[in-house]
Amino acid sequence: MVEWSYGVTTCPQRLTTLLPRTLVSLAKSGFDCPRLFVDGPGVVRGDPPVTQRDSPVGAYGNWILAAWEIYVRSPQARFYAIFQDDLVMCLSVKEYIESCELPTTAYFNLFTFATNENIIFSKPKGWHRSDQLGKGGLALVFPHDAMVALLKDGHTVNKPQLPNGHKNLDGAVQHALVAGAKFTEYVHQPSLTQHIGRVGTLGNAIHPDAKTFPGEQFNAMSLRVPSV
Repeated sequence: MVEWSYGVTTCPQRLTTLLPRTLVSLAKSGFDCPRLFVDGPGVVRGDPPVTQRDSPVGAYGNWILAAWEIYVRSPQARFYAIFQDDLVMCLSVKEYIESCELPTTAYFNLFTFATNENIIFSKPKGWHRSDQLGKGGLALVFPHDAMVALLKDGHTVNKPQLPNGHKNLDGAVQHALVAGAKFTEYVHQPSLTQHIGRVGTLGNAIHPDAKTFPGEQFNAMSLRVPSV
């Protein structure tokens, strides 16, 4: 069975700016050679797997089509992950996630939003329930059942028809999985990911940094917390 199917959403303007640093950090975290989903024409350096949209479909369109593609390419994968192109991550995060005993009726937000940092500030290292508001779409990991529930949700399908339907991806995920399918969102103490861009890929306002992020040189396997 394939363990992982994952990709990075990006746009032509990021191909030579933030994306290269993101790809280096992802590789060190265990997510080497992700499929790139480029929303618009542009020259991709190197030889990564690429899905390129000659006619841009917008931030949400690119993300949800990426979700469909990583699922269709590996419909039996254990985990699916979609990353934005403007992040850095701790070392060995992929291996760390694989070592944890995780519930299947959940999804995992690797960026711990400021309001969730306040909730888990005094809690031990490891995974914890978020405030269930779905804040942050920087780096999301979905077990198989969560990805299936997300893709078949009616709100996910109808979102492009709504005002500003190309924005607020994190809210769409929350609506589908937490409010709709009754999954639980988990975040991590400390945050496993940090945002490095000034303007979000998904067109949203930039949120405060994750104050708990221990840095790119921190090895997540040193946490060794096996359960949630």
